Amino acid sequence: MVTKVCLWGTGLKKVGDEAQLLAVYQILQTCAPNIQVTIFARGNGVVQNQYPAIEIIPTSHLYKVFARLRKTDLFVIVGGPFMEVPAQGLSCMLLVHAAKIFHRPVITAGTTVLPYATLWGKWVFRKIFNRIDRINLREDLGLEVFGILGVAKGVSVYGDPRLLLQPSKEPDIAILLKREGIDPAKPIIGVTMRYMHGDLPEWIKRSHGYTDDVVRNAYQVIGRTIDDLSGLAQVVLVPMHPDHQDDMHVAETIREYMSTPSQLKVLKHSYRSQELLGIIRSCQMLVAGRLASAVFATATSTPMVGIAFEPRLCDHMQKIGCGRYVRDWKTLDYQDFSCLAKEVWSDRNTIIPHMTKTAGKLKRDVWKMTDQIKALLPASELEN
Repeated sequence: MVTKVCLWGTGLKKVGDEAQLLAVYQILQTCAPNIQVTIFARGNGVVQNQYPAIEIIPTSHLYKVFARLRKTDLFVIVGGPFMEVPAQGLSCMLLVHAAKIFHRPVITAGTTVLPYATLWGKWVFRKIFNRIDRINLREDLGLEVFGILGVAKGVSVYGDPRLLLQPSKEPDIAILLKREGIDPAKPIIGVTMRYMHGDLPEWIKRSHGYTDDVVRNAYQVIGRTIDDLSGLAQVVLVPMHPDHQDDMHVAETIREYMSTPSQLKVLKHSYRSQELLGIIRSCQMLVAGRLASAVFATATSTPMVGIAFEPRLCDHMQKIGCGRYVRDWKTLDYQDFSCLAKEVWSDRNTIIPHMTKTAGKLKRDVWKMTDQIKALLPASELEN
């Protein structure tokens, strides 16, 4: 008998979000012998080619979405909708309400949250989350946020599902790097970064503490630090924005503060999540300015120094025992950050075994989610 599960939440456009959906899909495959998964999101040709068994329906096709929800055995919300965007709040409320009308169990997987600053957001999402059967958080930080919201029922921290995703094979990544003009036989320091600029939505500026002076100082410190690191290894900016051009803008901005701008190389193409995992695994160190890249580095035991654009990266670094290796982007200091990066580089062979042990425990915690999922699926379907 076929077990039917529907996923919604994060999309397929951002590589970090894609990784969450694929990781949850991997978890679901272990929960039932014959499972059929439908993702509510805009289509992604690469994902559909790699995973032809996954059905993808745009969320805007409400008739098809509701038809799948009516017949599903479980509705899973992956990642976390942000409270400052009313359209996402409305979509979340509508889908959860529909699932409950059809008497379908609803859980979240890898839920991540930012502090819900708007009054409407607090009210709306308190109503939504209190109707969900089980809430599985990605970060401990979420417990505090949900406590403020007044949501306590069925809240657990299992960790980040992306830790379970498998990277592309090493020979394939070596070919990819050579095609990009990177020598895989020589040491590589990867860099992932957020593109902070004046045209960002106001809620992002507010939640990230944006000012023009903060941006200027951060990129100056990063540029000078990359200058220092380029004497140790090839320094490569790894694109992670949905629009590759944003990563090019980041590189151009950083290079303005470098004495030798050509020392910062940029991958000419954007890659999917499992390829990115493989690229980060090929690095001897990562300067992680994006949370997803820090998770990938954890999964592959790649030593890193973090630049936190918001609190979740600090939370993750603390969780893996590397809290001293992260700095807030708003207060970056060149002497401090450059010394920290060089310290991680020097100690990388000591850091790797620690990360491997920590990652193993975190992965086992994520796998515990399968027991909860199985408990919500029809027993007859699990037995067949």
